[in-house]
Amino acid sequence: MKVKEIMSRPIVTEDEGTNIYKLTEILEKLGVGSVVITKDGEPVGIVTERDMISKVMLRDKKPSDFCAKEIMSSPLITIGPEASISEASKLMVEKRIRRLPVIEKGSLIGLISVRNILSETPECVKRIYPKVHALISALSLEKIEVTLIKVEQLLTDPKNEDFEDYSKGLERIHKDMNELITKYEGDAEMGALFKKLDEFCKKKDDLPLGEHKERLSDILKELRHVICWRKLKTPSGFSSGLLPFSDFKGLAGSGARLPK
Repeated sequence: MKVKEIMSRPIVTEDEGTNIYKLTEILEKLGVGSVVITKDGEPVGIVTERDMISKVMLRDKKPSDFCAKEIMSSPLITIGPEASISEASKLMVEKRIRRLPVIEKGSLIGLISVRNILSETPECVKRIYPKVHALISALSLEKIEVTLIKVEQLLTDPKNEDFEDYSKGLERIHKDMNELITKYEGDAEMGALFKKLDEFCKKKDDLPLGEHKERLSDILKELRHVICWRKLKTPSGFSSGLLPFSDFKGLAGSGARLPK
């Protein structure tokens, strides 16, 4: 995937003489996190929300007393539209920045940010945030929960004499969870739960029916606790070093449920 496929556009630009108070109004009105600063129409720097906070507000200064030129990050680090997402993320890590203006033939045509990259290619999280582990989202886990409930019901259904559907359902849960654990290998909590499921599946043919019910009930209970806490701890798409991305589904509403 190339930079031009996920970059944001159009780009907000302002002259280097613009005062910071006006820039804060622009960010608030347009809902953006940065402004590319120009001199004689040419991009020369960038001002972000963090710049305004750390260089002006936290120093107890008046935004109207400063202009963009005084706090902008310069020289401007840019990237071309044909560069790969991998190249963009590598450059961000090397330069310790979160945004890259995209330049083509000397003209500013877009901007790519960490949010753009992680929204489209979450596998880049380890490169951009090496100390952060991506976790399986609550929404993905809820899909497994639904299947697990159905499997548990099949186990207790007196009409289900041969348990063929039960066995197939259990295999499906094992397969789906294994795929998630393989993708999110840093999710230690779900890795431990999958280990319990894996051990159960390997021994299930030698276990009495009562133990099947007990083990499935324990796994389901743990899964519900994980889902509940992940909903509570992730009020946004990126929070506290946890990355569920757009999979987040709020706890509030008619579907809200605490684990049993």
